[in-house]
Amino acid sequence: NNYILSYSVKTNSLPWLLSHLRAEGFRAEIVSDLEYDIARRVGFDENKMIYNGPIKDMTVFDSILAAGGMANIDSLEEIEHLEATSRCLWQQNAGSFVRRVGIRVNCDMHRLVPEETSTDSSRFGFCLENGELGKAIARLRALPDVKISGLHLHCTTKNRSVEGFRAIAGLACEIADSYDLDPEYIDIGGGFWGGVKDKPGYKDYIPAIAEVLARKFDPTRCALAVEPGVSLISRCSCFASRVVSINHVRDYVYVITDGSRLNLNPQI
Repeated sequence: NNYILSYSVKTNSLPWLLSHLRAEGFRAEIVSDLEYDIARRVGFDENKMIYNGPIKDMTVFDSILAAGGMANIDSLEEIEHLEATSRCLWQQNAGSFVRRVGIRVNCDMHRLVPEETSTDSSRFGFCLENGELGKAIARLRALPDVKISGLHLHCTTKNRSVEGFRAIAGLACEIADSYDLDPEYIDIGGGFWGGVKDKPGYKDYIPAIAEVLARKFDPTRCALAVEPGVSLISRCSCFASRVVSINHVRDYVYVITDGSRLNLNPQI
């Protein structure tokens, strides 16, 4: 019963929704300075934010860490920034302040649950298999004012199954053993089903994850963090376009509009 609920602001940043979730005890999970500004405007304190993503604004990054918020390291540039500012901050604070950071793990999910994943690799986090994670941990440990306080394992599977999340939780235990880590939180990310018929829900996911984590981590000292987005709520808008023409070609009917999928998602 030691948990951190956070909401993925990028999923739907409708101000009323963010205010409602803040009132319900959620933190704001952000990945940009724009999302930071929105979260601040609706009343989230910096110590109630989780800062993720590979392209962080360093001013926001420093401010959230100074306030006691959560930030999960996702790139070498962030480690270099911590290194560049470490000695100065350590001297200014006379060794009384420690910046607590999490570190995002990039793992081979196909190895863990081959029947549930594609062979595509995630572009986020430090790779476990090629040693980049170990190098990042060593560099962070060398800084006197930095503590690795969390592991971030947001890894998705096609099926979003309970077994996939069991595997991720098991990996957190293995990593903590391998690198002698004593984290204050395990951030499992998002990627859940939510409210979909014949699919698992939170009452299936959370006990399964917690059961595996409890084999290694004391639940009174290590929190489980989750970052749901789409599994809580979908978009708040509709997309409308105008039909310009209709073209009949043999067995097909083509409808030409003045809008496209690119207006909704530029990655399609």
